[in-house]
Amino acid sequence: MNIIKGRKIAHGIKWKTVGSPSNQKEGVSLLMNRLSRVFVICLILMLTVMTINPANSYACSCAKPVSVKEEFERAKAVFYGKVMEIKDQKDPDGYMVKKVLFEVKNTWKGVSKSQMIMVTGQGGGDCGFEFRKGEEYLVYANDSSLYGDMGYLFTGICNLTNQYSDAKNDLLILGEGTPPTKDVNLENEFHSIGSHTYIWVIGVALIGLVAILVWIRFKKSNLND
Repeated sequence: MNIIKGRKIAHGIKWKTVGSPSNQKEGVSLLMNRLSRVFVICLILMLTVMTINPANSYACSCAKPVSVKEEFERAKAVFYGKVMEIKDQKDPDGYMVKKVLFEVKNTWKGVSKSQMIMVTGQGGGDCGFEFRKGEEYLVYANDSSLYGDMGYLFTGICNLTNQYSDAKNDLLILGEGTPPTKDVNLENEFHSIGSHTYIWVIGVALIGLVAILVWIRFKKSNLND
């Protein structure tokens, strides 16, 4: 039921229809329900986009085999290390890759730290190398834009990267090498989420903030009436 309320103005009386308190509460409740639904729908859509893996469109094609000397010269880093952790992570284009954390045992080029983070593909056409946690490898690594700019060196099946036990011929040519000179711990960096995830989190937070501001404004407008 509506009530009629009069308000005196300069040239007479202005009449205004105002909803009853129960109707106002129902309006606020209805608005909040709608905002909640919008927020939940946006959250579900964002989480869906974050979890869906687009089909990889990479096609791996390796050049003719090269010698150990040629591979060493073109590589940015060459080291022997043990795989500590392997983690699936999306590259900047949304494709899933593997991020690998190494404990560096010995180095020949481009590595001075005791730990190293690298990326490789998932395998099956994207040139990814199949690393296994706890096993040791001789790694040849390069800069690559194959998986976007993730800030880490890349290695794959087109490199001469191999299990350390199967790299005896390489080691005869490379020589003894040297142990790393800087002791570091990259585990926190390795387990950190990608920057694209932060963008989604910020987006969800902004939607929630807008919903709260709309509710506050609506509540104030009803109080003023």
